[in-house]
Amino acid sequence: MRTAPHEIPVRGLAAPLREDESALRRDHRPYAVKRLFLRWQQYYVRRFLRPQFDALGRGHHFMRPWYVELFGSPIALGRYATVIASADARVRFCVWPDQEGEGLIRIGDYSLICPGVRISSACRVTIGHSVMMANRVYLTDSDWHDLYDRTAAGRGAPIRIGNNVWLGDSAIVCKGVTIGDNSVIGAGAVVTRDVPDYGVAYGSPARVRGWICNCGLGLEFGNSGRGATASCSCGRSYSRDGQAITPL
Repeated sequence: MRTAPHEIPVRGLAAPLREDESALRRDHRPYAVKRLFLRWQQYYVRRFLRPQFDALGRGHHFMRPWYVELFGSPIALGRYATVIASADARVRFCVWPDQEGEGLIRIGDYSLICPGVRISSACRVTIGHSVMMANRVYLTDSDWHDLYDRTAAGRGAPIRIGNNVWLGDSAIVCKGVTIGDNSVIGAGAVVTRDVPDYGVAYGSPARVRGWICNCGLGLEFGNSGRGATASCSCGRSYSRDGQAITPL
């Protein structure tokens, strides 16, 4: 019987398995070692990280937690958060208030924090639920140094990030900024102004360049005037009044 072209054996290599044989292939990957590694990570979080959080929700998952650094308080992380850190891109949460009673980092449920994320607070940084922060995102609510007197603390203003927001790679969110629900911030953006709900902003400084549906597809409005509407293929519809987007 002739052999199919993709089944011709190559010298030094084993012949490919047939479809009915592939299910019998033995997996030699060391899962026991993997389980031990995961248990060590969980122990590290319980022993060294949890005491530094003022609140740490259940269901969290830290990858290489020894590269996560916390300084100051209060710092709170919600339920089912995933935090990924690495040796060359540590995750840092820092609260360093200039006045007593200020300084706060609060992150909601189901967040994703990628390597290199830094959050620094002298006033208040509040992040909603289901927020994804890509590699090397930086949030800071203060200048940290006065423009003229470098020994004085700079001015600060709270940052608020809504629900279901995606902050792209290396995006910077500056003091006093509010980013609305269901928004997307492009990679490398420097956000110095508020971004409304459903906005897509990018550039330096970042500007709102488009709109996005709750399902993740783009929205096209016929005009920017009052009463403009857009419909998404998912079935949702929206109306636009300037920079305000309202689901119908």
